[in-house]
Amino acid sequence: MNDFETYCLKERYKQLNLNMPFLKVFGVRLSKFFPNVLLGFDVVAFDKWIAPKDNQNTWGAIFEKYGQPGVDLVKKLIE
Repeated sequence: MNDFETYCLKERYKQLNLNMPFLKVFGVRLSKFFPNVLLGFDVVAFDKWIAPKDNQNTWGAIFEKYGQPGVDLVKKLIE
């Protein structure tokens, strides 16, 4: 298996296995921020959706609104 296939399988695995936990924590479908396995998780669209306050980073906004489960899910999506 080549690197491209490995990447696609890894991203597809995330898409399938994290969809329900993402929906439970954030209240929206993961597909809103994960259009396909080639593009992966769209951190820019997610950041706009989270809308951190002035001088607040995205991690802080996620933690404030959704707690540690939200932070853990996003970390899994971007690894």
